Amino acid sequence: MFFSFGNYKLVPRNNNDIVLGATSVLNDSHEQYDVSVYPNPANQSGTLSITVPQSMNASIQVFSSLGTLASTIHNGFISEGNHNFLLHNLPSGLYTVRLHSELISKTVSFIIAQ
Repeated sequence: MFFSFGNYKLVPRNNNDIVLGATSVLNDSHEQYDVSVYPNPANQSGTLSITVPQSMNASIQVFSSLGTLASTIHNGFISEGNHNFLLHNLPSGLYTVRLHSELISKTVSFIIAQ
């Protein structure tokens, strides 16, 4: 890819970069991961719901709007399936929760309003 005459241009490296005929898109494995907080905004506490399609080592951390670590919810092995964690003892504000592993990094924002 390069920029020329005000436009980006995508040029194949060789004939292997060109595919003729029908193509298909494989399922995006990142869509199988779900991270949500409810209710949002929450009063004093909320519930963090996480769905992972396979067992793995992962960290689940909450960051303030300034980017400082507010809480580590989980750090270690997490099994396949749905998991719920209680978010409490957080002062009013905007937060981001991050699910991070060697396979995925997913974030979602939420508000605590007291």
